[in-house]
Amino acid sequence: MLGELRALLSYVNNAEAAKTEYLKAIQTANCLGKRSGKTRALTFRHLADLYALDPSILVFRALRFFWQRDGDGQPLLAALRAAMEAAAPGMKIAAMKAQRRLLQPSLSTNFLPSPRPFDPRREGDVCGSLRWL
Repeated sequence: MLGELRALLSYVNNAEAAKTEYLKAIQTANCLGKRSGKTRALTFRHLADLYALDPSILVFRALRFFWQRDGDGQPLLAALRAAMEAAAPGMKIAAMKAQRRLLQPSLSTNFLPSPRPFDPRREGDVCGSLRWL
């Protein structure tokens, strides 16, 4: 995939190019030299999964920035970006589970006593009422 990424990024030389421009370069211009439309579509999908190919994603913008400046470091940049994307699904699942827990009330909240409203006559100070919060 490194050779294909190099060919694609050299063909689409604009760092601000939209994802659709990468798709056009692969499918219409066949900049990667694929034999059929099916292999072009699969290659685009695989490259987009690994590297995002989207300038709205900060990590891809960083890849493009350093890609143009360090030809010798391109294999390392590509490997780091692909490893980050490969690790992301696990992080996305954990984030979705955490969000689900925050949105659904926990069973333990049903067993906690409800807080008492503040009453300065009860227990003489504010701290007595705050312990229930």
